[in-house]
Amino acid sequence: MADNTGAAIGLTAGAIAFTNDWYVSGQIPWRIAVATPIAGAFLYGAGKISPPAATGLGLAILITVIMTPFSGQSPMQSVIKITGSGKK
Repeated sequence: MADNTGAAIGLTAGAIAFTNDWYVSGQIPWRIAVATPIAGAFLYGAGKISPPAATGLGLAILITVIMTPFSGQSPMQSVIKITGSGKK
């Protein structure tokens, strides 16, 4: 496993959170845009110390971002709404 796997997963989570917040609110979420590279740098540094721990932390962040409704609806709810896959 590469040292930067946790950072890549963390940056992916930040991109998902940014896109979902922008989709839901219609405004650019500048706090997420600033916090995502900081979190990525932290996870990159943690990956230099302990790659498995950084990867685990990155996965925990990703799961939390996907499942938790921060700005009204979670990214998972947004995808279901856009695709219409929740209808029977």
